[in-house]
Amino acid sequence: MKTRLLLLTWAACGLLFASFTPFAAADDGANPDRVFVPSDAGLINVRDHGVKGDGATDDTAALTKLVQANLNQHKTLFFPAGTYLLTDAIPWATDKGVFWPWLTWQGEGRAQTVIRLADKANGFSDPAKPKALIKTGCYDGEKRQNAAFNCYFFDLTINTGRGNAGAIGLDYCSNNNGGVVRVDIVSEDGAGVIGLSMKRDSPGPALIQHVRIRGFDTGIALGSLLFGMTFEAIRLEGQRRVGMVVEGNTASIRQLQSVNSVPALRLEGWASAVVLIDSELLGGDPRASAIVKKDAPTLVLRNVRTSGYTHAARISSDKGETTLPGGQIDEFVAGDHLALFADAAKGRTLNLPIVDAPSFFGGADDWVNVKAHGVIGDGDTDDAPAVQKAIDSGKSVVYFPAGKYRLASPVIVRANVRRVVGFSSSFTHARGRTLFRFENATGPASLERFCFFDGGKIEHAATKPVILRHVTGPEKHGIVTNGAGRQWFFEDVCTSHFTLPRGTTFHARQFNCEPEPPGAGFTNEGGTMWILGLKTEWGNTIGVTRNQGRTEILGGLMLPAQGFKDQATPAFIVEDGKFSATWNEVSFGSGNYRTVVQEMRAGKTRTLTPKGEGTQRAWSLYTTEEK
Repeated sequence: MKTRLLLLTWAACGLLFASFTPFAAADDGANPDRVFVPSDAGLINVRDHGVKGDGATDDTAALTKLVQANLNQHKTLFFPAGTYLLTDAIPWATDKGVFWPWLTWQGEGRAQTVIRLADKANGFSDPAKPKALIKTGCYDGEKRQNAAFNCYFFDLTINTGRGNAGAIGLDYCSNNNGGVVRVDIVSEDGAGVIGLSMKRDSPGPALIQHVRIRGFDTGIALGSLLFGMTFEAIRLEGQRRVGMVVEGNTASIRQLQSVNSVPALRLEGWASAVVLIDSELLGGDPRASAIVKKDAPTLVLRNVRTSGYTHAARISSDKGETTLPGGQIDEFVAGDHLALFADAAKGRTLNLPIVDAPSFFGGADDWVNVKAHGVIGDGDTDDAPAVQKAIDSGKSVVYFPAGKYRLASPVIVRANVRRVVGFSSSFTHARGRTLFRFENATGPASLERFCFFDGGKIEHAATKPVILRHVTGPEKHGIVTNGAGRQWFFEDVCTSHFTLPRGTTFHARQFNCEPEPPGAGFTNEGGTMWILGLKTEWGNTIGVTRNQGRTEILGGLMLPAQGFKDQATPAFIVEDGKFSATWNEVSFGSGNYRTVVQEMRAGKTRTLTPKGEGTQRAWSLYTTEEK
């Protein structure tokens, strides 16, 4: 894996991160400090609504009013480069205090756009009474905490200033889709309670990716029983109590880099489950342990390196305490090992090759607006011919200004196109229709920030990878793979019911799969499928792996909330394939799966059938593989 030395300068707030060598994606140059955002993309420029961003004017009142006016409308607030000074909290709530979701904050880059709390701000001084600088919303406030859909932050910094010991940088919740991506959260003097808090009822699923947090007592705090969060490329530094704490939720973590003398990770509580892979926990105090696990059912570690700490992990329960020595951990599972044909005691994860999704941003000269080629965007006019003209214009980034569109025939993504960006756009009259067919041959291409509320399909017929990022709801059977050898990447995607042909590779980060009966959520017909963070609903078969296919699921939550037509329906089916998975199962009156895995080898079929009912079950590791 290539690495690159990055040094980020905080010119706007006089803060300098120590230089470090993070895990770097294969195209990491596509994560610039300054990103291009077109002015005609239908975003709401906060500067046009009385928000100054000059680092001196108090922007609290103007920004609060702007947030209130745009909640629940699939809008994006654009913060141009500057420092936005706040003296009070910005809740995503109406003037009557009712919280709402469906909002995005977009900056120009972490080193460019800074949301900063004034020093010694009123109400932020008492750690015993924590107060969040920003708090995202949910449908109808506290009444439906599992409906905080599509809350996003991109390319900015949240800075809690100095003298604000009671501050929380971001109190975040999003469900089904959502993300905090390329965001830094910092305390200039190290004070503050939590950098990124997700302790409200039912956070997730959502994707926390390319996030750096400096200072605070706790860097990241995750709580509640539902729904699970996915983390990738996270750096924690200078925390005073713990880098990250998980209390009752499910966390799937890859590439965590903690530079702390205190414990990097603590998990506790009867429902906490953590998968941590490809991570570095550095700088520890010899008197501390890098990871502390207390009474939590599941901890899976793979390719984790610690330094400074005497113990890589200290694990305690009612059965006593065990420790792992510091240094390199190849693979370790605290929890039950389950297998039907393999020796469960010797079982391990598949450890499939992990590939980072290709990234491309593009500068101002690379972007083209579909409306420049005749697109109307009224939701009724067939815009497909005009969109195709934009695709074939020679530009590498094609964007749809935020709105509604109708495509009566497939748009072929080809030529030089590397990105198709929707800024929360959606489609009408889409049921049963293929909206985009990828035939890209010159390089990887992505479809980003679209909402397929009215259905629609995406077809992959390309020789190069296709990436879906922050995409909501292609219809049932709406992901179509034409032919073998295709390469898919999902990052923060909600869909279900699709098949991977033989030879297909699939890498997903934060995959929300809700397979309403009939039919499995996904069927791997001889491909390679890797998932970091899976969330499911419905009492239905989640996935099928057959014909020598390989499927690896690293953490997640299955919730049969809508109940079962038949409780004997297997959650997972394996037929002459390779499979490993770790997940939590939670039910509230809907019942549990009575057949968890059905596995067949050489004509012999065996089933994993748990005993009794329960609100929560931890499946720490099921595998077909022995060491």
